[in-house]
Amino acid sequence: MNKLFLWLYVSLISFTANAQTPVQGSVPAPASLQVQAETLFVKPPMGYQIVTQTRKGQMTIVEFIPNKESLSTWREMVTVQIFHGLKTVTPAKFRALMDLQAKSACQSSSSLVVAENIENGYPALFWYQGCEHKEDASKYELTWFKAIQGTDSFYLVQKAFRFEPTEEQVTPWVAYLREVVVCDPRVTEKACIKPALLK
Repeated sequence: MNKLFLWLYVSLISFTANAQTPVQGSVPAPASLQVQAETLFVKPPMGYQIVTQTRKGQMTIVEFIPNKESLSTWREMVTVQIFHGLKTVTPAKFRALMDLQAKSACQSSSSLVVAENIENGYPALFWYQGCEHKEDASKYELTWFKAIQGTDSFYLVQKAFRFEPTEEQVTPWVAYLREVVVCDPRVTEKACIKPALLK
């Protein structure tokens, strides 16, 4: 059974008060959070609230927005998705599908790969996509994506801005996404000892 990182799972009600900013380094998951299957490690962003938490068919989705924003007028959002059982789609192919959707939905769009690697034994792709809305050209959405092709499922974490962010605003989120990782304690080369998510 695929799972979001257990710290996220058990903190869905009270994470806002307890969430910490991303940390550097590598630490194992504590004994109280033993991982038994392929798992996505992702951290609840500090100062954010959960606005969506559901499973639709074969997709699990959790959405976070800043505490002071609302779902109808959000300006920043973090989205976590697990596509259960999706095993054959590569990150590059997934990005290509996302780009096609953007070309259809946006007045103009752009997309650029930031990094493509094997992370903890899994293919991973990090890219960003820009979209100028058809209804209002002054509305611009810029999203950073990290996709990981798991053995059991496909994982996607994204950070979206409904404005053009500064470098200072983007930098911590690039670091945040770089720390997103998938692991599997059943496979030695994919063991769950690397994510730097807990102090």
